[in-house]
Amino acid sequence: MKNDAIVFLSPNAYQSLLVSAVEVYPRETNGLLTGYKLPDGNYRVEHAHPFQTSERGFEWTCEGNNSAVKRVQTLLAALNGQPSRPHAIGGYHSHPQRRALAKVSPSEKDLAWVREKLSRIPEENSWLELIMRVDVPFLERPSEKGPTHYRRLKKLRTTVRHAPTKAYGFLTGAFLIHPEEGYDELRVELAQKPQHESI
Repeated sequence: MKNDAIVFLSPNAYQSLLVSAVEVYPRETNGLLTGYKLPDGNYRVEHAHPFQTSERGFEWTCEGNNSAVKRVQTLLAALNGQPSRPHAIGGYHSHPQRRALAKVSPSEKDLAWVREKLSRIPEENSWLELIMRVDVPFLERPSEKGPTHYRRLKKLRTTVRHAPTKAYGFLTGAFLIHPEEGYDELRVELAQKPQHESI
């Protein structure tokens, strides 16, 4: 089944995703996404919350401290418990580019991990997972510092120059993972203006 849903990333959430990925590069990062599933079937991610206590490797990450994760989830539920407030809608992790081109799609391990998580949350029938490929490209033509964004099929490509010929590169994909089998790739876009007012 084709899924034409869009994942809108608030500027704050997207900046948090990028900072989280660069902070632990070349290891993987991971965390929780809070936001909304909108009435039209699209998603809006308001915040990205990195798990600082995660165990990390070059090709894996896991929530190493279960009691810390439960504390974060309990706090977020208490802060965001009203329907008009953002709530947990999924998670994210990175695939740092090292030896070969890192894929921006769920691996078999990613799918198994998410499905195990979904089995413990019976009220959820799918999980939104953002996956970012992170690389450090060398740019031959000098240019001014700052970000550039462009579309690559359903994914969002961002290059952030931090020196005339140096940059961080990010390719972000969104995947709606189903409990039994399969997943849908969703389109990723930067949100331009808030859809909900903060209370």
